[in-house]
Amino acid sequence: MNTNKPTKQEAQVIEELEEKAKALYDDEEYEQAVEILRKAAKLGGSYAQYLLGYCYFNGQGVEEDEEEAMKWWRVEAENGDELLNGLPAAEPDVVLMDLRMPGKDGIEATKTISKQYPQIKVLILSMYEDERFVYHLMENGANGYLLKNAEPQEIRRAIMEVYEKGYYLNNFVNRILLKKSHSRQKVVPSLNSEITLSDKEKDVLRFICMEFTAAEIAQKMEISPRTVEAIKDRLMERFGSKNTAGLVFFAVKNNLID
Repeated sequence: MNTNKPTKQEAQVIEELEEKAKALYDDEEYEQAVEILRKAAKLGGSYAQYLLGYCYFNGQGVEEDEEEAMKWWRVEAENGDELLNGLPAAEPDVVLMDLRMPGKDGIEATKTISKQYPQIKVLILSMYEDERFVYHLMENGANGYLLKNAEPQEIRRAIMEVYEKGYYLNNFVNRILLKKSHSRQKVVPSLNSEITLSDKEKDVLRFICMEFTAAEIAQKMEISPRTVEAIKDRLMERFGSKNTAGLVFFAVKNNLID
C-alpha cells in the first residue's frame, strides 16, 4: 500500500483512473475495474485502495482474499497515542476505532481526531451497548458506531458509507437518537430557541439525512454540487456540527426533518 502523498500530476491521473474504475464497477465489469483500481491504488489513490479492498473482500473481479484486502485497507496502531502520532504520515480516510486502548482511550482519541483532523472519518467498533457511549461519541465527532458482534458484511458496508457519505447510522444508533429526540420533546419549547430554515436548506438537509451524495442532491434540486456543499457547510457552522454525521445527528435530535 502506497502511503506517500501523490504529486499534483499523480493526483490528476488517479482521479481519471478512479472515475473509469467506478463506472466499470457500477456496470458490474469487475475484472476491468480491478485492473484500473490496482494502478490508481499503487499511485496512492485512497478511494481506489478502499474499492480494491472491497473487491477482494467480496470476490468481485478477483478471487476472494481477506488478507489481500487488508493490505489495501489497514494501517494498525497499538494504542491511542500511537494512532494520533501516526496520523500525519498515514493520512487515513477512515479510522476504525476501539474504545478500550492503553494510554489515550478511544473516546479521547475520537475527540482529538475530530478537532485536529476533521477530514478523517471515525467509525467506532465497540463492545459497549450503553446508549450514553453512543450518544456522547456521536456528539463528539464519531461518524458511526458499530458493536463488535456486527457481521463482517455490515462492517465493510459501514466503512464504505462513512468514506463515501460521511456517516453510517444503523438501526441500533437510530433507535438511540430517536429515543433522545423523543425525550427532548417533553421540554416546554421556547420561541427564542426555535430553529428556522429556508426551503432550500430544508431540502438539502433532508436529502443528506436520506444518505444522498452532494452530486445526487444537486441533480435532484437542479443546483450545482458546489451550492449543495456551501449550504451544508453553512448548516454545520450554524449548528456547531463537526462533520456530516454530526449534522445528521443534530437534525434528528432537534426534529428538523420530517
